Amino acid sequence: MRTEVMIQKTLVLIFLIFLVCGVSDLSWSQPRLELPVGGVRGVDWAICQYVDLDPKKNQVRDYRDGRLTYDGHRGVDFCVPNFRWMDKGFQILAAAAGQVTATYDRSYDRTLLTDFDFRSCGLWNYVMVTHSDGSSALYGHLKTGSVVVSVGQKVSPGQVLGVIGSSGCSLSPHLHFELRSANGKIVDPFLEKLWIDPPPYEAPVRLMDYNVTDREISGRKDVLDPTPNATSISVESTLGIGIIIADSSRGDVVRLTLHGGDNRLESSVSKTFDRPSAWTWRYWNFPVKGNPGTWRIKIYLNDILAASHDISVGTTALPPAAVLSLSKVSGDNQSGTPGTRLPSPFVVKVTDSKGQGVSGKQVTFSVNAGDGRLSTTSAPTDSNGLSETYLTLGNSTRTNRVTASVTGVPSLTFIATAEIAPAPPALLMITDESEQKGIPNRQLTDPLAVQVLDDDGNGVADVRVSFRVTAGQGRLTARSSGRTVVVSTNSQGFAQVTFTPTRAGTLTVQASVVGLNPVVFTVNAGLPPAKLVQISGDNQHGTPNTRLAKPFVVEVQNKKGEFIEGIVVTFRVTAGGGRLSATRTTTSANGRAQTFLILGKARTVNKVQASVSGVDIPVTFSASIEPKVLIAEETRPLMYWIDTATGTIHRLIGAKVESLLPRVQNATSLIVDATAGKLYWTEKTSNHTGKIRTANLDGSNVQLVRRLTSVPLHITLDPVAGKLYLINSWRKIQRLNVDGSAFQPNLITGLQAPRGLAVDPAGGKVYWIAQTSKRTGKIQTANLDGSDVQLVKDLTSVPQGIAIDTKSSKLYITNAWGKVQRMNPDGQNYQSNLITGLKSPMGVTVDSVGRKVYWMEQGSLRRAGLSGKNIEDVVTNLGPIANLVLGTVPVDMGGPAAPTAVALVSGKTALLANYPNPFNPETWIPYQLSEPADVTLTIYTVNGHVVRQLTLGLQPAGMYQSRSRAAYWDGRNAFGEPVASGPYFYALTAGDFTATRKMLILK
Repeated sequence: MRTEVMIQKTLVLIFLIFLVCGVSDLSWSQPRLELPVGGVRGVDWAICQYVDLDPKKNQVRDYRDGRLTYDGHRGVDFCVPNFRWMDKGFQILAAAAGQVTATYDRSYDRTLLTDFDFRSCGLWNYVMVTHSDGSSALYGHLKTGSVVVSVGQKVSPGQVLGVIGSSGCSLSPHLHFELRSANGKIVDPFLEKLWIDPPPYEAPVRLMDYNVTDREISGRKDVLDPTPNATSISVESTLGIGIIIADSSRGDVVRLTLHGGDNRLESSVSKTFDRPSAWTWRYWNFPVKGNPGTWRIKIYLNDILAASHDISVGTTALPPAAVLSLSKVSGDNQSGTPGTRLPSPFVVKVTDSKGQGVSGKQVTFSVNAGDGRLSTTSAPTDSNGLSETYLTLGNSTRTNRVTASVTGVPSLTFIATAEIAPAPPALLMITDESEQKGIPNRQLTDPLAVQVLDDDGNGVADVRVSFRVTAGQGRLTARSSGRTVVVSTNSQGFAQVTFTPTRAGTLTVQASVVGLNPVVFTVNAGLPPAKLVQISGDNQHGTPNTRLAKPFVVEVQNKKGEFIEGIVVTFRVTAGGGRLSATRTTTSANGRAQTFLILGKARTVNKVQASVSGVDIPVTFSASIEPKVLIAEETRPLMYWIDTATGTIHRLIGAKVESLLPRVQNATSLIVDATAGKLYWTEKTSNHTGKIRTANLDGSNVQLVRRLTSVPLHITLDPVAGKLYLINSWRKIQRLNVDGSAFQPNLITGLQAPRGLAVDPAGGKVYWIAQTSKRTGKIQTANLDGSDVQLVKDLTSVPQGIAIDTKSSKLYITNAWGKVQRMNPDGQNYQSNLITGLKSPMGVTVDSVGRKVYWMEQGSLRRAGLSGKNIEDVVTNLGPIANLVLGTVPVDMGGPAAPTAVALVSGKTALLANYPNPFNPETWIPYQLSEPADVTLTIYTVNGHVVRQLTLGLQPAGMYQSRSRAAYWDGRNAFGEPVASGPYFYALTAGDFTATRKMLILK
């Protein structure tokens, strides 16, 4: 049942804290398990829940890909029918040999939760047993006061641990059996095939128990915690009947009939199961209107009679039926040699409610574990109520479990063990390294371990092994400390101690057994670690959820600078959410330790710290997500943006994302003046102040424009007038010249949560967006001098960014509903669903030259055509970003002509893609020069014939991208004739540089 919260509360009280909770672990020596309960399946117990193997939330899967579990269930639940079995002391048995490492036995044991309130359901009663391989089993929900073992006690398979109950967060009386490997991972014993005699997944449907009441059954408590079955009832009362069913399958039918005193059918009901259920309950209520006499209740499963019960209807009740009980008399917990009959029989007694033996009751005996054979499998009780059978042990050394059962009574289980006398020890051998390196006053990483074997190579148990320090100074530790320690071998013949050298030098430890040759361990203890040195692996880049190409490597050195072998180095992720291939590694012969990092999902810097006990200064490695550029350089403009996690400015140039101004921190917005070759940005310098700075487009020549007495939130530019516009934390729009002069701090005031700005120099307007509620916003506009503030449009979503396409005279908006919208500057022709289905798009900007709209979306830069078609990723894996701007010269700005060249950004001569392409009839061909050169552009047919040559003459270094600067071809040949549709080539010659590209005319 639901035990996970109990596990969390309980394990705080014990020393076993599991750090990993995966399902299922294969990297351990698996124990073989017997069933932790006796009795008969379908009569005494049913497996009502298996381990949930599906790691996904709200998804379940058991080991047979079925759904007989619930989300996050970590164990196997063995359910008894009801509290009658708990009250009769149905026992919980050890599934494997081990040592009890924790118990709890004080919680209320009759919990029947209908809804989980984890604050009030309390702790459960439990027993934890740790096995010799380090794995452990948890037995939970026990009856209060029933735990019969104590911490430190060794237990054998089949040994009684306690009684089944319903303590803690529990829906019904059951055992929660949970198995974990030595490293704490959940193990499914069915998936790993650990059961010696595994219960089948499917079993025939069985009636486990029923209850009959002389009153109405009001709910599950009346069924699961029933009173004794009623034998009489008055007319005009309500007859309640409850049932517990095990292992029902889809299509199974349970039918219940009531026949009155004259054998007349009073009622009949049925239920067809529509899905499999390992354990379930139902109840019905029937009015008793009349027809006094003896009524008979019959319960059928798939038309086979499963049980019947008589009840007297009227004023006189039938005499109470004899209540039977089954008890052990003798023969339990015997042992013998494999293949032989046990000396004593298994004897049981059937008694009535007065304690008198009942004769003639058939007792069924069955072997439920082990390979033994019974002298009889069914025998009636004698005149004293006694019945018996003998067990002949099988040929294997296994625990045998024999169940005795009588219809209608909880069954009993006898235990018998086949044992072979151990052979004498013949050899003492070291099982691991005989030589180790260590540090004074630090326990060795590996214990000193030996094994005692017999002549056949089998481990010999309970042999006393003496460990003694024979040279040097050191401390042995097992259950005591000192220079000599004696340890007994376990069931596999192993014995071990830990060892701590207390002085530098060569030390020896001898292990000995009386009558056998001793063995010797050698320990070389050197200087302790003093320094941790970073060797390699720092500052790598990768993609999310992938392992970095190189490991993080450190070296442990002593104070002389000598590397040290055998030192444990701890690695842990301190930022970024990545995970490590190993968190604790031991230095190798060269003193080095390493681990690999699998980058996290978050597009942030991952940090990993390496540390060593005794070394004060740890080592930190960094790794980051590598941005992925997907669009070729010639088909996109330069791009700039702010990393909001660091407040730094970045740009996309070529196929590389670079940090443009690494010393700039807390940037809040930026804008590019491609005409003047300048970048402007705002910074937050305190909670109430900020500043504007500028630099060349390559990041050089950083200058202060102006300090501000408020925090700037957004900046934009009127390149024609040379004006900067700001939104600040005081909800104002401010204006100033690009050199910081003519500052107008109150250009527009009293705004409502402004969020973004856009300027239309040709139209003489400034536009901004604002949030008006949690779900609404608006667009406003004013003249460039701040006058005539007007509402453009009210919006039914919160706007996230605004941009203007000055060529087409369109406003573009991104909003919180995952859309890009478009409208005229006056709010008309509103296209609310230009682009839909986006994930939190932020900001928007328009490339009027390339005819594209760009936006930011969950760490990616994306774009589409201005019509909203052809959405594509430009760059991914960027992390949290904001304020995307483009390094292109706006078209149709109005005002005076710009200079002939724009400052070169990429640092190289290049021929760029023409635009538009395809075209009809004209196109512009952009290019850039790293130095002055004579420039010629030649147009060719696909056959190499010259169509037209454009001689541009000597041009200075710079960028020639806008329509006023790029080379222009009107689609005509040298004779002034329009050329035909089809592909053409154009070639740039600039000094020694030549380059050719392809274009297409469509008419």
